[in-house]
Amino acid sequence: MKPPRVPDLSRTPLLGEWTDHELPADPLRALDHLSPPSSDLAALHARPVLESLPDLGQHPEPRAVVASSRRTLPPGAPEWMQAARALARELDALVARGRATAIEQAAVSRAWTAWALAGASTRQVLRVAHVVSRAHGAIRDTTRPELESVVNDCAQVLLAGLPSSIKRNLPYERVVAVVRELRSEADRWVAVVDATSELLGWKAWARVHAATAVKLAIEDTTHE
Repeated sequence: MKPPRVPDLSRTPLLGEWTDHELPADPLRALDHLSPPSSDLAALHARPVLESLPDLGQHPEPRAVVASSRRTLPPGAPEWMQAARALARELDALVARGRATAIEQAAVSRAWTAWALAGASTRQVLRVAHVVSRAHGAIRDTTRPELESVVNDCAQVLLAGLPSSIKRNLPYERVVAVVRELRSEADRWVAVVDATSELLGWKAWARVHAATAVKLAIEDTTHE
């Protein structure tokens, strides 16, 4: 199934402002704008008992919703079907309500980005994985002594082989960093998965979603 086109989540205040979805050259810099105030972090560190914090942003009766969902499914429905129905009901409830908390909006963003593979099609995923696999073999098998030159040459070839929609939002420095990681990873499968995830922005989105969830949890409990 071809995933739906991902909406412009990057322009919402919730997930920051990545101009035209361009990935930062340094992977960790994607989190800079999501850092909570130092006072909030200090308050979090000083909390004596984290176990007493309430669950945040949850449906008031999540178990009832799941149970209701199961009753509408065929007998013996697999877990994926049960989860899909429960998620659909939760989202329908949000839409019917006409409003959502920041925590609920973040949950919707996470779900949509995962469903849509951050806007990548299956064909694009396959293309990137193929190019990465070839780059991994090339950088691992090279006998050229000037490693930095080899890394840059390999990065240029890798970048040239990427789909244009991926390439235009990918800083060259990030591709160089990926190639360096390919050089140090002996396992071909691990290298392909990690580098493909990095080049498609999946790791970046995961970091942003994680940082958003942590930040919102801190804000929700610190300013109670």
